[in-house]
Amino acid sequence: MPLKPVSTRVLMASSLDEQHPEERMIEHGDRSFWISTGLFPQEIMLELRSPSRVSTVKLSSTHIKAFQVEGCPDHSPINFTVLCRGELKDMRGQLQFQELKCPDNENTNFIKLVILSGWCDFCTVHRIEVDGEMVDEVSPVGALDSHGVSEFAPSAVEGQGAGGTGPLRGMNRARTLSGAADLRIPRSVLPNSDEPLAPRQRADSSPWEKG
Repeated sequence: MPLKPVSTRVLMASSLDEQHPEERMIEHGDRSFWISTGLFPQEIMLELRSPSRVSTVKLSSTHIKAFQVEGCPDHSPINFTVLCRGELKDMRGQLQFQELKCPDNENTNFIKLVILSGWCDFCTVHRIEVDGEMVDEVSPVGALDSHGVSEFAPSAVEGQGAGGTGPLRGMNRARTLSGAADLRIPRSVLPNSDEPLAPRQRADSSPWEKG
């Protein structure tokens, strides 16, 4: 199969800035970015849409000095091995572009970028792109496999990451005993007897409307 960009999602980032969220790193273009807010090292973890033999990781950043890229072939992001490492030149605020070769790696489910040091107190990552050969297709988003595991199901994770403290938002695989889940979100809810009166959402409105 030809090598091509592998679809990814940000599972975890060790720093959180609401103005520059971690999802910006996988958007197209270099104008948006994620920024570190703590000491080094910093970590960014990606979950691949499908297990892949990763060939290259393309990185667009500022103020990164030493780094390494790690991969995990397991279904849980626990045991990582180093795929490649390197050091970037000080571009004095200009974008650093790097294409990292990752030869002879196993089928990879997770990629972790570990920023070991920087040229300044803070660094930015504008773009991470993973290229490789997909070796297995996953079930549709929200569907459960034969073990009752939902592929690419989002959840909120809180904890402490390297170089910073705060909520680590990411993606976890959700397990159910029955092998299927039916989640229904009501459009409106009657107030409890002890609940104060307050403006409520219209019963005919969508719970996902913005603004």
